[in-house]
Amino acid sequence: MGAENGESGAVSDADNAWSFDGRNYINGDGEIIRGAYLKGIDVNEFNGEIDWERVKASGIDFVIIRCGYGADREEYDDKYWLRNVSECERLGIPYGVYLYSYAESEEYAASEAEHLLRLLEGRRPQHPVYYDLEDNSVGAKTNEEIARYAQIFCSAVENAGYDAGIYANRYWWEEKLTDTAFENGNWDKWVAEYNGSCGYAGRYSTWQCTNSGRVDGIDSNVDINFIFAANNFSYELSGGSLNVSMKVNSKDALLFLTKYDGEGDNITDATAAQAVAEGDIGKFGCIDASISIPVADINTENIRLLIWHDRESDRLYTENIDPGLISINN
Repeated sequence: MGAENGESGAVSDADNAWSFDGRNYINGDGEIIRGAYLKGIDVNEFNGEIDWERVKASGIDFVIIRCGYGADREEYDDKYWLRNVSECERLGIPYGVYLYSYAESEEYAASEAEHLLRLLEGRRPQHPVYYDLEDNSVGAKTNEEIARYAQIFCSAVENAGYDAGIYANRYWWEEKLTDTAFENGNWDKWVAEYNGSCGYAGRYSTWQCTNSGRVDGIDSNVDINFIFAANNFSYELSGGSLNVSMKVNSKDALLFLTKYDGEGDNITDATAAQAVAEGDIGKFGCIDASISIPVADINTENIRLLIWHDRESDRLYTENIDPGLISINN
């Protein structure tokens, strides 16, 4: 997201960068972004007045909205927060929220949590509520102090009934957010790295890939983000079946187990199963689902899951399974 003042020296991406090619999302180099299944943006007052109907029509799946920055003072509210969140709710666009931190003490971090909760009162975002850790003033603190600020903020968020998360760039995740507090599996991880792929080795759900994206309905450059299926499903081989737990965006979702030649996208012998979705719409605007696929007829080490089938848009999102984890040889 860069500095709170919105300044950026980035050059705009090519028009087709970070787009959907009919089957997969592709990066600025035209390469497939493996496992990306939701594309979103994050916005703040520096993006100006947004035409949200055009944004929705452009195919954006989710939005993360800045509510403000710093301590609980009205002058620190994002000037477009109310309009942006109201329009997303009116149009049914799934959204999350972030607050840009200037925490310099535990008391200040607590006030930042109060700031966010004041603005979220009565609202139910479908995506997590993030603590934006990137400012130099916060970075000047020790890693232990930063962890304590995050604990105070995220605990307040969770106690209020929201999903909590942390946003930071890859350098911060590797060098500053090293305290064991950040291993909390309940905190969502949102990683920024402006590159063709995300090189962060830890587990994360969301990748901010550029701050120079273009989306219809927004006059300025905008941050582009992807949520990854690989971090939102698990699987095991048991009793001749591949059992998968995942998140789906439709109770009509299908899962395909296929084999391929290991070199390209030549996919054969697809076996499909209907997802069994239970519960209400939850985190990331999705429903938890479980799927079981018989694998008796598959004889290959090269296994690929087509882990998402959205009947409405007919999108297929692919993810390779590590043959070292699942090797099926009958």
